[in-house]
Amino acid sequence: MNLIDHGADYRELNPSFVIYICQFRLFPGSGRQKYTFRTLCTEDTSIELGDDAAIVFLCSVGEEEHLSAKLKSFLTYVADGTPCDEFTSKLEHEVTKAKEHKMWRLEYMTLLEHYERERSEGREEGRREGREEGRAEGRAEGRAEGQYMKLIQLIRRKLEKGKTPDVIADELEEEFSVVCMMCNAIQSNPDMDDEAVYRLLKENL
Repeated sequence: MNLIDHGADYRELNPSFVIYICQFRLFPGSGRQKYTFRTLCTEDTSIELGDDAAIVFLCSVGEEEHLSAKLKSFLTYVADGTPCDEFTSKLEHEVTKAKEHKMWRLEYMTLLEHYERERSEGREEGRREGREEGRAEGRAEGRAEGQYMKLIQLIRRKLEKGKTPDVIADELEEEFSVVCMMCNAIQSNPDMDDEAVYRLLKENL
């Protein structure tokens, strides 16, 4: 719904790509660093759906000869954080800016605490939630202001009852990253009403 205007012809739909960036080997025994999947018919794999949609996995671990120089530089940056061309230098600058952003820093720290708690309990929910964050951002764009205001109101009430962001996300069936960001904004700005909190978060929703 976010890729095409209401009433537009489906022929106007642009190709779409879902890209996963991994810091591990995706498939045992394979050293590839790039895997591209498209929709094929299970009964006859020679038939492709032709919807111009692709899922791409990029792995920073592995050795592949036929990657472009730019992609190799990017995957090197993902692996060890070393910028080695103009693009990765710009990326490093944006990463530094993001880390210095007050709201993002609070969200990152809360997410980190959540993942560490999940790891210590022997569960992998943190990893799965991480995979869902990209999807959450896309779905969030379709929400109306009123829906966000209502969500902020509900989260505020649950925080007042002493509930944690992960519990709130589970009870409201909302993405943890969105709930976490709202919890941080509410708790960091106790004098703000729901509308002011929404305005503060608007650029990040």
